[in-house]
Amino acid sequence: MKKKIFPLVLALVLVLAAALPLTASAAGASIVITYPEGHEVGGQTFKVYRVLDVTTDGTNYAYTLNDNFEDFTGYPAPRTQSLLDYLGSGSGNLTFDSPEMTAIATNLWKYVEATPIAPDATANGISRSQTVTFDNLVPGYYLVFSLSTVPGQDSSGNEGKVTVVAACALITATDRVEITPKVDVPTIDAKVQNKSYTDASIGDIVTFNLSSAVPKMIGYESYVFTVYSELSPGLTYVPGSVVVKVGGVEQAVDVICKVEIVGNTLKITFDPAKFVDFTPGAAIEITYDAQLNGDAVIGAPGNLNTVFLEYSNNPYAAPSRVGTSGRTQDVKVIVYTFKLEIFKFYKNGRNEQPLALTEFTLKKNGTAIKLVPLSKANTGTDPNVYRVAMPSEYTAATTTTTVVTPTSGLITIQGLGAGTYSLEETKAPDGFNKLTAEKAIVIIHTNRQGIYSLTVDGAAVTMVKVENHGGPKLPETGGTGTTVFYASGAALTVLLAVFFISSRRKKILKG
Repeated sequence: MKKKIFPLVLALVLVLAAALPLTASAAGASIVITYPEGHEVGGQTFKVYRVLDVTTDGTNYAYTLNDNFEDFTGYPAPRTQSLLDYLGSGSGNLTFDSPEMTAIATNLWKYVEATPIAPDATANGISRSQTVTFDNLVPGYYLVFSLSTVPGQDSSGNEGKVTVVAACALITATDRVEITPKVDVPTIDAKVQNKSYTDASIGDIVTFNLSSAVPKMIGYESYVFTVYSELSPGLTYVPGSVVVKVGGVEQAVDVICKVEIVGNTLKITFDPAKFVDFTPGAAIEITYDAQLNGDAVIGAPGNLNTVFLEYSNNPYAAPSRVGTSGRTQDVKVIVYTFKLEIFKFYKNGRNEQPLALTEFTLKKNGTAIKLVPLSKANTGTDPNVYRVAMPSEYTAATTTTTVVTPTSGLITIQGLGAGTYSLEETKAPDGFNKLTAEKAIVIIHTNRQGIYSLTVDGAAVTMVKVENHGGPKLPETGGTGTTVFYASGAALTVLLAVFFISSRRKKILKG
């Protein structure tokens, strides 16, 4: 075995999943791994492998290749050099995170997996701790690796079982050394109008915004990064609407990724060979549109868009190997749509009596809303039910802007988003006066649970109640006045007859 003295080779700190605690035991060398705030590795396993033995006087270091690694050749050319010679000569300008050092760490892990070589020490994670300590180690040049379980699903669909393999460091340990891992497992978030929920009317287009970041892909020659968006039946993806930005720069979607719709699931698959060239930490922004359709769920639980990310989790395994990708936990965005209930009645004493055959038109911004009749209840206590029409239905013979009350006086209009509407009574039933003013209606969406409220003409209500009034019978022309006229005429005729007869008698008597 060769010996060589050379300066301390800088530690190689690679990608690592979310993180925290561990312990292994206090003479000799120590390796202390400290994680950033907010990361915990309960259940995470760390392994250390002594690649080189080392002695030092505090200034100079003498390294000897460990017997377990005599057959290791996974380092850059020239092959005439041993690993020890290669590292000692500084070939390839070996620096922190240089491609050459990354390649060596990657290949060392593949080597220990394939051989296999037992680790010099193993430590298991402890919950709610950010420090992992290996004590009493033989001085040496160590490969430090972790296998961590992070939230999500593995390739078999098991929740919370994503194992991420990551190199933590190549580092010389002769006394106490500390490592701060680069914690980096990709995540994804989904919003609509900067919230996790929104509302819309049937036929409206909703824009979803997904956000992630390019992970550190040290050790990867290609990287799986596939976004899934599972749309509920009430949402329809709008073809060609996907826009992708990386680092604020819009990408050619057909070049950098493949967009496909499988059933009702939108799948955006980035080219693994191209994705690995993106700058770690660069923001990934994805937007796309979906239309709320006629199958939309009215009210809670709403219409879900379930988003998750599939990503590479082991740079050291062949791509065909089972378990080489993980899946983030689901992120759910909800689109709600609501209904409006109308009751037409008149007062009979104190009782509200329903009125049939009243016609209304519902308007938004002064324009009549086109509706599709869903059910007609001519008798009984059920309402006539309508839903907002899809744009593709606007020319259908069944589409209407007029809703009619049945015997129950009830109308239900489904598929309305929050906002301001107006209700116009266009025809009243026989014997009743039509309203002269439109009613102002406001639907207010309250929270993520789909709770909403309603006001009519400024007053809080639970339903739109419209009262009609019947008018009294108007006075008739004629009537008593005509009778008096005829009566007076008859009396005058009698008087004239009496006068005529009396006058005639007088003439006879005189003659």
